[in-house]
Amino acid sequence: MISGSYKVSSGVGGSSADEVTIGHVFALPPESRLIAPSGDHLLEFFDGDGNVLSSVSFGIETLVGTESVWEVWRVPVTEPSGWASYRVSKPAAAGSGGAEGSGSARTVLAEVTRSANAPTVSVIAPVAGQVFSGDEVTFSWTGSDPDGDALSYNVAYSQDGGASYKSITVDYEATSLTIDRKWLAESTTARIKVTAQDGTRTASAVSSVFAVSQNAPRVLIHNFTEGSIGGTEVLINDGTGALVLDASAYDTEDGRLDHPSAIQWVSDIDGNLGTGGHVIVHRRLTPGRHRLTVTATDSAGATGSAEVIWINAVPIAATAPAPPAVAAAPGGNRSVTITWDPPQAELAAHYYQYRYRPTSGAWVPWAGLTSADGTFTIGGLAPDTGYEIELRTANPAEVGEPVKVFAATDPAAPPP
Repeated sequence: MISGSYKVSSGVGGSSADEVTIGHVFALPPESRLIAPSGDHLLEFFDGDGNVLSSVSFGIETLVGTESVWEVWRVPVTEPSGWASYRVSKPAAAGSGGAEGSGSARTVLAEVTRSANAPTVSVIAPVAGQVFSGDEVTFSWTGSDPDGDALSYNVAYSQDGGASYKSITVDYEATSLTIDRKWLAESTTARIKVTAQDGTRTASAVSSVFAVSQNAPRVLIHNFTEGSIGGTEVLINDGTGALVLDASAYDTEDGRLDHPSAIQWVSDIDGNLGTGGHVIVHRRLTPGRHRLTVTATDSAGATGSAEVIWINAVPIAATAPAPPAVAAAPGGNRSVTITWDPPQAELAAHYYQYRYRPTSGAWVPWAGLTSADGTFTIGGLAPDTGYEIELRTANPAEVGEPVKVFAATDPAAPPP
């Protein structure tokens, strides 16, 4: 068994059952952290003379299926050296007697005797120097047991020539396994380890060194339905709101690609729309049918397959937008802050213009501004002066009627 791992003994049988069905006893990989629920059932290992070598208590788990309910037990144990058998027991009912275990009468639910011989296993594929660069990778091996016991297998992958392993599958009954290459990190010194187990003994075989090619990142778009990806058009009106783009990317070698520059969104009409997993396109798309692609790039420069969205941008109607609803225009020290209630649905397509003048003075020309929260400060004003301010909403086609407000700056501070 793998050093530092556990043997897992599993079975079926509830707290009221008088016997249990023993499932596989198999070795877990070192990174596994299975914890058995507490309870008064007992799993005991014995030597050839019937002496207890080790024991562990555990509880029963209830698993609910679509048509059945099972009471099962799965308990990790440290395998003692030289064990010859193990048994599962529970406290005996009052007055029923039973076997002695941990100093009290117990009802024996199952007993397993260790097989006389360990199984054998040999890796057939991959062969030395083989390079996997396609979409799928197939491993194969042979296994046999001198005692005729049924075998299951654990398969683990090493990226560093066998110095460490990560589990691919456990308690697997076939002798060939095909998986997507994207689950295996790139390596020129890769190996697999196949561990055969007959329920009480194990044997392992390690493959020759082989290679796995660099993987491309995988991209997932989040905020569009499946039907809108790959061909179905999404109709948007640039006059009603921002285009929000959400995606994530994962790379087998690098992990999650969180750096904003790793993900890029591009329109075949308007070009780059932004970088990062969350992009809000505030600018107005050119009317027409856009092919949007999102591409992820990992640290090795490999790019993921682009996801495609078709966007049909509708031209903006040539109508004047509604004026902003100004809530306040308080004066400050040589400044005036304007606060208004922006219509959220129009933030992407609309922007704002303002102009101002001292009372009875000349107008400062119209200037544009953008504000997501509906607030803007005009600075550099004269102290203790009244100002007339006009604010209006605009879009690429029209400008709305201005809203007029009055405010005054604070008096100048007296000299010290």
